[in-house]
Amino acid sequence: PLPTSTEEAVRRIGAEILGMGQVEDLLGMPGVEDVVINGPKEVYVYRGGGWERAPVEFEDEEHVLRMLNRAIAPTGRQVSPLEPVVDAIVPGGHRINVVMRPCAEPSPCAAIRVRRRSGFSMEDLLGKDVRQAMVPRPRLHVPDYTRVAIPGAMLTAQAARFLHYAVLAGMNVVVVGATGVGKTAFLGVLGRLIPEWLRILVIEDTRELNMRPGDDGLPHNCVYFTTRLGGLEGTPPVTQADLVRAALRQRPDALTLGEARGGEVLDLLKALCTGHRNGLTSVHAESVSELVPRLKMMFQEADVRTEIRDDTVAEWIARAFHVGVALEMATVTTHDGRQGKVRRVSEIVEFSGSVEGGQPSRQTLFRYDEREGRLVRRSVYLTPAREQMLAAVGFSYQDVIAMD
Repeated sequence: PLPTSTEEAVRRIGAEILGMGQVEDLLGMPGVEDVVINGPKEVYVYRGGGWERAPVEFEDEEHVLRMLNRAIAPTGRQVSPLEPVVDAIVPGGHRINVVMRPCAEPSPCAAIRVRRRSGFSMEDLLGKDVRQAMVPRPRLHVPDYTRVAIPGAMLTAQAARFLHYAVLAGMNVVVVGATGVGKTAFLGVLGRLIPEWLRILVIEDTRELNMRPGDDGLPHNCVYFTTRLGGLEGTPPVTQADLVRAALRQRPDALTLGEARGGEVLDLLKALCTGHRNGLTSVHAESVSELVPRLKMMFQEADVRTEIRDDTVAEWIARAFHVGVALEMATVTTHDGRQGKVRRVSEIVEFSGSVEGGQPSRQTLFRYDEREGRLVRRSVYLTPAREQMLAAVGFSYQDVIAMD
């Protein structure tokens, strides 16, 4: 909008030349905790416990980079292809994290944590109705999967309903399987179930996932970070571990690591163990029971100064993940004698949060039954902690049991 006075016009010109341009207005809005820039055409603010689209756009990527580099110039740092991931403090004391191409899509992707000019008082905690500032969310809905389920499919309607419930409840899911069984594709299916009002950060070696496909060209608060190899001309590598740490500074509601392959899994587990929800990742392992030795091998690639015992790894897995899904490539023979290989879900398990015998305690909720040729629900109930997570968003595992 056009400025309403000469004084306002001068202020805006000054902000554009010396400060953060249109973003400065957002930083000063009441209740705003974070401002994120998802490329030149999309800006969101976080307040009242939710994200709101801000009426701010930039001309192009270069316009955004000029503004960001101008803001962080006093720190002596600049975001560029040589240094595509930058942390800094901008004028006003606000903390900023910036990731640009080739490591971010859209580019640049920036998150600004707003510094409050004054803290809360006891009177604030007692005298304000926090519900007044709350951003309302739509009612969650799960479709009737029985209408589309057919015999021989990868999932049954019952298993699909549970997985949909788990994602909406914010459960962290790990998908395991050998090479070529479809782990990345399965992660994409789960990722597209994440509610649209949550911010998603996706980390991959090569861009494959598409969590929020759309026709308008906007990211819809879903951004993608990809690794970069070191170049012959001296450009430093950007690893998955670097991107996990950067993603955690971008206020993600949902964090997806396409495939955990090395030491970066330690940063992911730390994040998931400390309260981050809607975590999705895949691990190259033949079964859920192989998670402990496989992750222990990955930890050896991290900068860990002490020996990590199996019990410690098992405890991290138990605390970080709520659900595990095992995929396999199986040889099958049809009724008419044809034989071939198919991808299928062999098991869906719930992690209880404890450790038994050096393994994360778990119970099988669904297992593939060779005689019936489908996933079959086992006669068990969710643990109270996981049932409580479903109840918090209006669901119950009893709905799944009722589909037997």
